[in-house]
Amino acid sequence: YIIKIKFGDYLVSYSNISNPTVDIGAPIKSGQILGNINGEATSKNFEFHISLKKFNKEQSLYKWFNWSHGA
Repeated sequence: YIIKIKFGDYLVSYSNISNPTVDIGAPIKSGQILGNINGEATSKNFEFHISLKKFNKEQSLYKWFNWSHGA
């Protein structure tokens, strides 16, 4: 599934989601769980995709999120 959330001039898209817990058009709260990340539990290989757009123009996620590159 793909979940798209619009707030103001921004649109956030989350893809590779399974078992969504939100309904179309329903309000979303900060910190709310939207669903599960698709993956193989036996291999612990989980991946999801996120994009951020403002006025339909892709934005850099590095300006918005604190990324940790260590394991």
